Order: sequence, then C-alpha cells, then structure tokens
Amino acid sequence: MRATENSSPVAKTLRSSQEILLLTHQSPDGDALGGMLGLGLPLIEAGKKVAMVIEGPLPAHMAWLPGSSLFETKIPERNFDAVVMLDCGDKKRTGFDLSPFEKIPLVNIDHHASNDNFGTVNYVHPEASSTGELVLRILDELGITPDADAATALYVAVLTDTGGFHYSNSTPEAFETSARLVRLGANPAQIAGNLYERESAKRTLLMGLVLSTLSLYSGGKVARIHVTGEMLAKTGASLEDTDNFVNCPRAIEGVEVAVFMKEKPGNVWRITLRSKGGADVSKVASAFGGGGHKKASGATIDGDFEGAFGKLLGEIEKVLAGPEPL
Repeated sequence: MRATENSSPVAKTLRSSQEILLLTHQSPDGDALGGMLGLGLPLIEAGKKVAMVIEGPLPAHMAWLPGSSLFETKIPERNFDAVVMLDCGDKKRTGFDLSPFEKIPLVNIDHHASNDNFGTVNYVHPEASSTGELVLRILDELGITPDADAATALYVAVLTDTGGFHYSNSTPEAFETSARLVRLGANPAQIAGNLYERESAKRTLLMGLVLSTLSLYSGGKVARIHVTGEMLAKTGASLEDTDNFVNCPRAIEGVEVAVFMKEKPGNVWRITLRSKGGADVSKVASAFGGGGHKKASGATIDGDFEGAFGKLLGEIEKVLAGPEPL
C-alpha cells in the first residue's frame, strides 16, 4: 500500500484506537526507543492504553530515558485496536509473531528508503532525519503538545540518528525539530552527558580490543573492525556496549565504508555498516537480507569470519565501483 503524504491517516487511526501496541526493530537504537517513547508517553497522557514492546532487554545505556520502565519484552495478551511499528523497514525485524494482529490496522511509521510500505497505513518519508521527526509531525496532527519527557525522547531520536548532527541527514528540518523539542523541555547538555559521557570501564577496555582488530581494504576505502565472544568474556562487557564503535573506523581519512562485525553464537555475524561520501551501504545490506539507510545499514551473515567478510567485501566493492555502464 502506498505511503501517505501527510500524517492525517495515522492520526485518524490513533484517535479511533484505545488499545495500542507499539513495536520497533530488534536491537533498538536511540531513534527506535526515542520514537516509541515520544509517541507512547503522549498517547498514555491522552488516556490511551499503550503497550511499548521491544525484543530483548533494554540497552543499558538507554535506561536513563524518561519512561523507559514502561518497556516490555513480551506482547501482553490484550485485544489491541491497532499496531504501530516505528523505525522498522521490514515487519519481520520486530522479532515477534505478528500473525495474531492481521485483522487490525497496522500503522507503519518510518524513514528507511528500503521500507516496502507493509502497513495498512504507511507514513514513510526517507527524507526525514529520523522516525522521531515524523512522530512530532503526528503529534502536531493530533493536536498534542509533548511534555518535557516526550520531548527528551524525541530529541534523542533525532540526535542519535543524525550521528550527533554529523551525518548528511542533519537537515534544516532536523535542526528545526530539535529546536522545538528544546523549547518543550529537552535539555541538550544533559542528554549529551547521558548519551556520550557515561562510559563504563568494561566498554572502554572492550573498545581497545576491538580497535586493535582494525584492517583496511580496497586501497584504504574500506575499514573493518570486529568483536568476538572471547573479547566480551575477557572484559565482562556485552554486545550492547559496542554501540557506536563503528564510527571510529568511519572517521579515518580516506575511508568510505566502515564495517563492524559482531560474533554471535553458531557462526553468525551481525554486521553494522556506515558510509561517508556516495557509497550506499543499504545496497550491501539488502544483498544479505538486511536493510537501513544509504549511510547506515545492517545485516546478519552466517559462516566463518573470513568467509563472511569475503562475501561482504565483494558486495561493498560493487557499490564502490558504481553502476555498470549501459
């Protein structure tokens, strides 16, 4: 189904629904969590019964978010009137069985270009900086002014998905949205402190081990780092402690694509891709059943380390080479 140009159909569905289920993608990031809270908290304040469910535990570095105690890890047995999926380019990426909800409206709010408009109502705008930016538009349509807690959550969504306003999606609209959220009570200094200045010793030790794996390929255009279960055991850290590690190789002069490979049990590698310049890493991710944005994408690859990376590098080099001539 086609995406709607404005947020009116989303607002209409939310107005007519009392029991609402909010979902997002697995391994939720700041945009996913901030977008959920930024929508869920105002809806609860408006008298709606809202369940905000994530697959797996809440990342420890996001536990400070206002309202984070409301996140659940199992879908409650309730008669929901609508399901809202936020920041999820593919409905399979929630990690939950959605078959029980096939007969109720599915609202799809996202900014991934790879989103195939899987909802019954689709508000998908790849030009938006973040899902958080889209949520604020929806609240405007509903006539709801977010309080300081919701504004904080939405500011986190915009801040993290623009890489702290480093990425090319740091648009005028992103800054205008952020300014509004600050006026509504979001505190930039406090948020930055919570996000970027609360490093644990475990995470710092792990970063040292991970950065020692740095390798360059394709004439210095591709940088790779990786983390293994052995490194996690040695430092006492967890995979969630590796958030944003990929930005270190991305920052190297001359690097166009940064790759971070994370070992999972059973010869499985979770891949994080970041780019700068013109490389579209969403094309690389889609080759392995993943997705995301041109500048930030991810996928999962089975196989041994060198074999998995070999396949990955082959797809990256296709993207770096550009389209084949007609």
